[in-house]
Amino acid sequence: ILLSLTSCNKGFLDVSSASKYEADYVFGNKEEINRVLTSVYASLMSNDTYGNAYFSTFALNNDVEFTPFAGELRSVNGEDFRAFDGTQHGPTIQRFWNKQYEGIERANIFIKGIQNSPIFDTKDKDLTQQLGEAKVLRAMMYHDLVIMFGDIPFTTVEAMELNSNFVLPITDRNEILSFLIKDL
Repeated sequence: ILLSLTSCNKGFLDVSSASKYEADYVFGNKEEINRVLTSVYASLMSNDTYGNAYFSTFALNNDVEFTPFAGELRSVNGEDFRAFDGTQHGPTIQRFWNKQYEGIERANIFIKGIQNSPIFDTKDKDLTQQLGEAKVLRAMMYHDLVIMFGDIPFTTVEAMELNSNFVLPITDRNEILSFLIKDL
């Protein structure tokens, strides 16, 4: 009786998610390809990057565009970079870092997906335009990270291809910028 309860049907364990699209479907038609590219733009336009925080993170973080405190007390969250009084682990900077790498991951997925797409053809102006856009967006995000932090972790493959090697070594900024120029 126990053996009959413990045996399993091989097909029983093969479950696909109804909410997940496979790569051959997503990169198999232009409409879906455009949606994936839109997700790369979404990371770029997030409030933690160009959507809102760009000016408070980059433009007001210098000695020319100094902004005084709004009040007498220092911010408890450590985000007073406008007044040169932010903490080393300021949440604004952490969110910027995370969102940039999210966008880079999305761009890496897009670039690999479109290059391996059954409908990709270098003569197709729409698809080559989209591939170029993804490479430019990835280059912009890496450029911003290099400007902000210097030498950073660098990869052009999606995280799923890294297997268990999720801790990337730090790459020299000049090597990153040289790669990006050649890639563009």
